[in-house]
Amino acid sequence: MAKVVPRVSISVNKNAPPDNRSYRVDFSLYERLAPKHQPLSICLRPLRAQGGLEGMGFNDPDFRSSKYMRLEVLKRLRERGLPRW
Repeated sequence: MAKVVPRVSISVNKNAPPDNRSYRVDFSLYERLAPKHQPLSICLRPLRAQGGLEGMGFNDPDFRSSKYMRLEVLKRLRERGLPRW
């Protein structure tokens, strides 16, 4: 049976300090465990993603507002009153 989750109000603290977390990832363990299953495209390597996208000719200044971005999909679902878990 599905569980009903109550709606909540979310606020954003505009005075919060900037997020200085690093999203760098160390893939050395994966490289050792799966040497035959490494990415073939430089675009898949985090430190080279920008260069890879530029090398592919990616130039969409509005990509963050794409209807396929997860956040945009979730916004549309909320507007329609979905999902109801």
